[in-house]
This record gives sequence, C-alpha cells and structure tokens, in this order.
Amino acid sequence: MNQNVRFALVLGCKKNANPASLFFLHSFESPQTFDNQLMWPKENWPLAVLCNQCFEPSEYSEQDIGMEVFDSTVQGPLPPMRIWSIEVQCDRESCGFLTKIHFQAGIGSVKENILLKFVEKQARIPCQKCRQSISLSFQSCKNVNCVAEVCT
Repeated sequence: MNQNVRFALVLGCKKNANPASLFFLHSFESPQTFDNQLMWPKENWPLAVLCNQCFEPSEYSEQDIGMEVFDSTVQGPLPPMRIWSIEVQCDRESCGFLTKIHFQAGIGSVKENILLKFVEKQARIPCQKCRQSISLSFQSCKNVNCVAEVCT
C-alpha cells in the first residue's frame, strides 16, 4: 500500500464545491476499513454542519458521507482538524430552543477564536424548532465544546 495515500470520510458543503470546505469525519490508511471507521454515533444523525469556508449551514444524513483519496506527494499532508459542537439558543422570546451545529477548524483552534470567527463572518443558522434565523454571537452560542480531533 502506498504510504503517501490517505483515505477520508467527508461531508462536502452543499453550497460550496471548494475542496477546502470538506468536513472531515475520519481518516484512515486503507479503503477496506471504510465501513468500520464511522465514529459518529447513530443518534447524532442528521448532522448539522456550518461550512468552515462559506459559513453556510447544511444538514447531512449518513448517506451524504463520501470517501476522498488524498496523495500527500501531490496535495501535501492533510492538516489535523478539531471538530466543535456548538449549541445556539434561539433569541425568539417564545422559543428559546437550543440548536446544535458542528464546525471544523485547525487543530490549534480555541473556543474564543471560533466564536470571534462566527461574529466576524456574521454567520447565521436556522432554529431547528421555529426555523427563525439565529445570528451566531457570543450571547447566542451557549455551549461550545471540542468533540473530536481528526488526525489526517
């Protein structure tokens, strides 16, 4: 097996076809391990993801998972990523529902920088209950936690 080739389970942004917008779920060395390496529990699907390039939200099912092949001699090594879980509270007075979304950033990312990036990009997501648009801000993001590191 070529040691420069890595395989990755990914979700592609539904609004941005840029390869830099791929959301990495897991990487591995052999395509034979594809089915056995999905590390996301069944109860987490559908998975809401905020694209790290266009900052647009998309919702995914397990059927949306793709496999990408990366050759480090051509593309360079894949950077390790940190996956964040963000609970955003709807600011509509009669709602207040917590909507969970995931975001991916570099391995050195920290909570404060993630929140600052949302504010700078004026990122918005729909409330999963009332569908009102929620602005991601220091006030609306109630729980921001690193849930996984994907070493690619």
